[in-house]
Parts: sequence; structure tokens; C-alpha cells
Amino acid sequence: MNLEQLRVWYEGLSKETLSDIDKFYSSDVFFKDPFNEFSGIEKLTKLFDHMFEKLDNPHFVFIDEVKSDGQAFLTWNFLFSMKGKEYKIH
Repeated sequence: MNLEQLRVWYEGLSKETLSDIDKFYSSDVFFKDPFNEFSGIEKLTKLFDHMFEKLDNPHFVFIDEVKSDGQAFLTWNFLFSMKGKEYKIH
């Protein structure tokens, strides 16, 4: 797996492609965002499932990337609609 494959997966993420999550995350993945903090691929899968159930058209748009010495940092906007209103989280 490389960075471009991860970007493509996120850009096309859907309930159908969520089954490929184990190609990008280990079983003991640590996840933290402003609303959640947990470990485990099962919990991450449930988080994405919940996202698809509750939000309309959730998707990621990548803005920038920095790569150095085998590490990378990506920035993106998370866009979605809920109850007819559009939202963007940077």
C-alpha cells in the first residue's frame, strides 16, 4: 500500500469500499478526531458505517501533502450534508 492508494480509497470511500479498510489500517489502529478516540479496526469500521447511515454524501477532498523520510502528513476537507444543510470540516 502506498500513499496514492490510500488517497484514492478515501476519495472513493463508500459503504461498498469500506470492506477494504484492512488494506490500509492494522487491526490495532489508533483513531482520534475531535469527537472520538479509540483503538481497533472494528471500531473504525463502525464509525465509518455510522457516518454513511447518518450523513448525506460524506466525502473527503485532499488539499495538501507533505512527505519526508518515509512519513507523510495529509490535509483534507470532510464534506457532507445533513438535514439539507452542507458542512465542511477541515
